[in-house]
Amino acid sequence: MNFGMQGLAVGEYRLLAYYLNNGISVLRRIKMRETLIVSNRGQITLPADMRKQLGIAPGSAVIIETRNGELALKPAAVLEIERYTDEQIAQWDSEDKLTAAERKRILARLQKT
Repeated sequence: MNFGMQGLAVGEYRLLAYYLNNGISVLRRIKMRETLIVSNRGQITLPADMRKQLGIAPGSAVIIETRNGELALKPAAVLEIERYTDEQIAQWDSEDKLTAAERKRILARLQKT
């Protein structure tokens, strides 16, 4: 099989064509880079097409990290964390307690295994 990749720069876009058996398999347009201005408060505005491509909506969380002197920015997943009071935890513990008979039956089954 003849696999190959060719790239063509057009303005600020790069067109990539992947070849498979002398036919174009995939044609993709990839944004090469964007120049942003940092405000006096340290803020930047992400271009709309990049936000759309990455699924970043207003209020979305992102992760930024440094990699060998460069910044990497990627979407983040946010999970809601619930906080419970000591009283709630104590109530659940008391509701989940085993009776003496249940404990004896479980221990007997474990010893057979």
